[in-house]
Amino acid sequence: MQRLNQLIQYVAPIVGLVGITMIIIGVRGTPQNWALVQQSLPLLILALVFRPRPGHPMHELMGMRGSSRNKPSEKAEDTPEAKEAKAFLAEFLEHNLAVLEHEPGELPHHAAPVKLVPLLPGAKEQGRSWIGGSPMLPEAMEWPQANGRPMLFVAQIALDELPDGIWGDLGPRDGWLAFFMPSEGRIDDDSRVFHLTGPVATRAWPEVPHPFYFGTRGDEAREALAAVGFPVAPHPPRFPVAVRPHDGSPPSVRSNSSDDSQRFTIQREYDPRSLIFRPFDTTSARGFVASLLSGQRQALDSLGRNTERMKRELQQSENDESQARTQASLAAAQEERASRDAAIAALEDIHSRLLAEPDAAMDTIAVDDLIAELDGLEVRRPRKRDDGVEWLPHLVIDEFWARSVSMKVFEMQVQEAMRTHPGRVSDATRARYETLWRFDQENEYATMGGPVHHGFTYSRARNPVFLLEVPSSDLVGWMFGDVASLGMFIDPEDMKAGRWDKAWGDILN
Repeated sequence: MQRLNQLIQYVAPIVGLVGITMIIIGVRGTPQNWALVQQSLPLLILALVFRPRPGHPMHELMGMRGSSRNKPSEKAEDTPEAKEAKAFLAEFLEHNLAVLEHEPGELPHHAAPVKLVPLLPGAKEQGRSWIGGSPMLPEAMEWPQANGRPMLFVAQIALDELPDGIWGDLGPRDGWLAFFMPSEGRIDDDSRVFHLTGPVATRAWPEVPHPFYFGTRGDEAREALAAVGFPVAPHPPRFPVAVRPHDGSPPSVRSNSSDDSQRFTIQREYDPRSLIFRPFDTTSARGFVASLLSGQRQALDSLGRNTERMKRELQQSENDESQARTQASLAAAQEERASRDAAIAALEDIHSRLLAEPDAAMDTIAVDDLIAELDGLEVRRPRKRDDGVEWLPHLVIDEFWARSVSMKVFEMQVQEAMRTHPGRVSDATRARYETLWRFDQENEYATMGGPVHHGFTYSRARNPVFLLEVPSSDLVGWMFGDVASLGMFIDPEDMKAGRWDKAWGDILN
């Protein structure tokens, strides 16, 4: 433990220097990058908390000795420990400055970059390359593993769909490249690329080690469906991609403001009574009811935590007036719980009835009847007043607990219906979601080839072949890092020699 503590104190100044470097780059860069400045703050806090303490070589080296009054003169910088720390710090700074200043210029393997544009659900165009879904593997190939766990399939690209000259003609032109990342472990060390040739067949995902592989915006929706026994794939769906020419420029950064994001518009518009967002078949009806059930269970969990807190307050309080208020709040919580239990029982009955019905389109009358039935379910929530408690009715169909899950579930099911039963989706629903998906499509395409852009700082300094960049995507339903991109790379000589086991991954933030 003492050795670990000493090591941390060696590293803390370096962490602080990295934070300061990030601030300088963010403030003085062109364009300025305020997100980088914000990300530097935790590093500076860590460096301050774990700064070297008196007696540590780094403390002496950095001039942190404090007052020298009544102390014999020291030359701590001459000790072996201080010299070692100084050399380590100098080497670290030299390496990072070289990485930041590195400019590879135009290299032969930057040639002929392409976009991999995800095709919208239900599109007539169908490429032989795809992202998400399941891979196609040779019969004798086992599903790749890393650190004893099945890896995550990312993409499979048909090499004969790529243009002549891509990667400076270093790579093969037959078969596929299949890309996998670890479910646990290091992206750089444990990502894998495979060159597949010969017969291949679709391979089902293995048993997953935990419920959902990807840290995606759709996980909450998948969990809501799985909680009521709804069959949900543990991975994003398959999106065929169209190969398009690319100028090699880095992808533009999407704004989260409501001015340019169709998803913010969807959030404002969403209402399950609307002709755009209402269920359209028994499958989407089950999903909608499942999201309402998820919302009520989430509300009960929150209510349970508040109830436990109030019970602790009641035990600890010695004030009669405070105890009376807490007891009244507990009684109100019990009444609200009874209201929610009744709503859950009604929703479970409706869900069971829908499960007994075959998978088929629902006509207007059936949907109207379902919405009317759900519209009749209320829960009662208390609001404190000076003269007591006022009980306010809330429609289950409108409660905020279920709203975000309902929106995600509905979009997932519209996508699946467009792939399998497009005739079930109304013209109004199709038009609204295709507008949304086209907006995503224009901003969330993958790329292959071209120069490695500045975001992949350390990988870029190795002048590698840029095999693949896949962004976080609302359309596909996955997220890498902090709404970042996954990059896959290989050294040119390794690619030429077919040493695909030498490829590595990186996350762009």
